[in-house]
Amino acid sequence: MEATYGDPDYVFPSRREVYEELRAIVDDGTRDGVTVLMGQPLGRGQELTALLKDYRLYVEPSIKVINNVLGLRYGSVASGLPPPGSVIIMGIPRDTTRLIRTLRSKYGSARVVALSGMYAKRSRASHLGKLGIDAIPLSSHSDFPGLVDFVLSSGARFVYTVYGNAAKFAKYLRSELGIMARPLPGHGQLTMDYFL
Repeated sequence: MEATYGDPDYVFPSRREVYEELRAIVDDGTRDGVTVLMGQPLGRGQELTALLKDYRLYVEPSIKVINNVLGLRYGSVASGLPPPGSVIIMGIPRDTTRLIRTLRSKYGSARVVALSGMYAKRSRASHLGKLGIDAIPLSSHSDFPGLVDFVLSSGARFVYTVYGNAAKFAKYLRSELGIMARPLPGHGQLTMDYFL
């Protein structure tokens, strides 16, 4: 199983709480400027599009292509800088600092929000806060309690973990729950001996 958030530090707020916080930020940001939401184009882009379909919405082309395939017809493709009062949904740019500078020089006010489950860890969120970016833990992955619940409800006697915190999660399953667990090895694995 994937263990991206297989560390006890990763506990997500409820979707309802996250959505309420997002709407409050969007309302604040669009009052005097724009709100920019940055996250993975696949999954998060569609979730944000559906959630914020009643706003003046602009999405980057890669998100619009996926939205069209899924029948989400909300929002326009952002070509240039949208008018004040807009919400812009995009992936993570290479130079976030430059983006923020550009937006604030054009609009005077821009709320910028990064969305990832990684921001459930306070140290990651506070780093972005210093740059003037809100960080909200929105993810399509399970958080740590969700992963533990899945293992327990599955009745698995042996669990292989992969990605992110695979080793830490496997160790937790062994030491705290008495469930045999091992992380899948890296690319150098050549034999099955490790698994036997």
